[in-house]
Amino acid sequence: MASNTASDVRSFIDAFNETYLAKHKAYEDNFWATKMNLSGNDVEKLTSSFNALEKFLGDAETLAATRDMLKRTDIEANERVVLEQIEKTLKCYIVE
Repeated sequence: MASNTASDVRSFIDAFNETYLAKHKAYEDNFWATKMNLSGNDVEKLTSSFNALEKFLGDAETLAATRDMLKRTDIEANERVVLEQIEKTLKCYIVE
């Protein structure tokens, strides 16, 4: 996920957010279906979606790419704020 241009930073942020949203929503949907004992709930789907979310948030390469982008001087202030939040989030799942 290396970036060389300012547009790569925006693409990285957008891709991260889209992937996070999809994985988190899948987990939440499965969590509530199981918790509320809704028709079609499946503990295996709940476990699988939870593990997928944890794997995504525990990806050391994504953390490294985020940190590389934070070292750059050509990114906008709002992008820096988002990257800092991504870094904080990932650090909650990665033991260094």
